[in-house]
Amino acid sequence: MSTTSCRYDFSPIEKYEVTPEGYLRAWASIARTGIQLYTDADGSVRREYRPEEEVASPESLASFAGKAITSEHPPVLLDADNTKDYQVGFSGTEIVYDNGFVKAVMTITDKDAIERIMRGDAREVSAGYRVNYDPTPGVTESGENYDGIQKEIIGNHIAIVRRGRAGPQVKLHLDRQDAADPSLISKQEVHPMTAKVVFDGAEFEVSESVALAITKEREDAKMSFEDMKKKYDELQAAADSMKSEMDAMAKEMQGKCDSAEGRADALAEHVEELKGEVAAAKEINLDSMVEERLALIEKAKPVLDAAYEFSGKEAREVMVDAIKAVRGDSVDLSEKSDDYVQAMFDTLAESSRDDSASTDELRKAVASLASPMSAPSSYMETLQNAWKKPLSISKEAK
Repeated sequence: MSTTSCRYDFSPIEKYEVTPEGYLRAWASIARTGIQLYTDADGSVRREYRPEEEVASPESLASFAGKAITSEHPPVLLDADNTKDYQVGFSGTEIVYDNGFVKAVMTITDKDAIERIMRGDAREVSAGYRVNYDPTPGVTESGENYDGIQKEIIGNHIAIVRRGRAGPQVKLHLDRQDAADPSLISKQEVHPMTAKVVFDGAEFEVSESVALAITKEREDAKMSFEDMKKKYDELQAAADSMKSEMDAMAKEMQGKCDSAEGRADALAEHVEELKGEVAAAKEINLDSMVEERLALIEKAKPVLDAAYEFSGKEAREVMVDAIKAVRGDSVDLSEKSDDYVQAMFDTLAESSRDDSASTDELRKAVASLASPMSAPSSYMETLQNAWKKPLSISKEAK
């Protein structure tokens, strides 16, 4: 997108002459083609290209004819209202283009301005003009890079200044042979083309070659900075990704640690329980337990089947099985206390022993009958003593 802007280009004064009226007539190359350097507000150097077709266009050349000459640049562009406040001369009507340069004849009419030029205090010219600036970068036919192109160049005024921009070829030509006061004419100086550059906020004026070198260094530094920033962004992205992975791993490890800690707590509780069981086991009298188990088996055997399996059964289970063997399976002891079951079992076991003892005596009596000699007497003795025995109820009678 093009924008209309104001530009000031500078060039040294070379030669002049003094007219019979005391005016100063000078020949000046007021502009040239090529790349010119401008310093932006941030200190960077901008390279603007002035192609020949723009500089040498008839419209542009005609715009510099009859323009006001000023002593230094005025703070505003000149017009009919303010020209009288700044004008110290005028340019001729014939403006020509010659081998890359715009040349004009200038007449200085102001005495102070004339003396400045002749003393050497002001030996350069600077064209002030409007331009349609196209910020499209490119490369010239000679291979020089530029940041934009100046188009539609229209002259506004020409200033006599101490220092110019367009280079030593663009200058005011002074004819010393016609000078009215040669003592005021300083020896001709050839000023190299200069440009202003900014370092750390301070402005310096250097030669064009130095400015070009600085510009190239800045462009290279900019490219290096962009490469470094791109690399930094890539590294930052990798670091962020690594951090996310590390956070996920840390979260996973924390979960595992919490799980392990929970299992450790559970194991610790189980260990404490085992310690309690071990302590309780130490207080158990194994001999007494064995004796009690054997006594239980001995009591239960008379009423249980010979094939009954005692192994793996609790004492209550054995006693309940023994009671049901005598009383029948209809006996429900599920809601009875251990003491109740123990008491019923002991009673049945005692009755079972009494039955066993009566049976043994009866067997002895029968055996005595087997002997003819002793049978009557033994039988009679048994009958006589039978009343002394307590009555018992056998399993079958029950």
